[in-house]
Amino acid sequence: MCRAFMPLLVAAPSGHDVNSSSMVALCARSTSTAHFDKNSESAYTTAKFAIKGFSESLIDDLKNNAPHVKVSVTIPGLVGTGLIENSGHQLHWDPSADAGLNRFIQSFRTGPRFLRPEQAAEVILDGVHRGRWRILVGPDASSLDRLVRCFPERVYDSRTFKLTDLLSRVGKICPCLLLTPCCP
Repeated sequence: MCRAFMPLLVAAPSGHDVNSSSMVALCARSTSTAHFDKNSESAYTTAKFAIKGFSESLIDDLKNNAPHVKVSVTIPGLVGTGLIENSGHQLHWDPSADAGLNRFIQSFRTGPRFLRPEQAAEVILDGVHRGRWRILVGPDASSLDRLVRCFPERVYDSRTFKLTDLLSRVGKICPCLLLTPCCP
């Protein structure tokens, strides 16, 4: 996609490439959910890390070769989209045969922890307008980003941080992070 559009952006008076990664590009912890195919999860995580890395390298390349073209990478947390349903169709999940899976899919659309798609869009557009190259979308993505920066090795230790802890607000895990962050 970038290969097709980049010449047009470079030829224009200004341009902005916005790539969408995921908060799994911050920390590749397994969801440990029985419904997920672990190979698919690894492929998804790898792809999201690649998008983030590609975007970061494009920033440097464009600064030198086309400084009028900007790049942003979005790192969304939990957004109530059709991602789970669409993945389920591809992986042949049958929510009607599994009440837990059905509840999970429904909560992904309507749960209070999830941003509505229009809220995510507002955050992304605001970040682009402010010229931010790295746009964390949602409180869960921001919390996980802070934890990974402050505890880069410990976040992978399931005895230290359960996956649910990593998706919680930072203050529940380490109140000092709210007052004196150890990282920018």
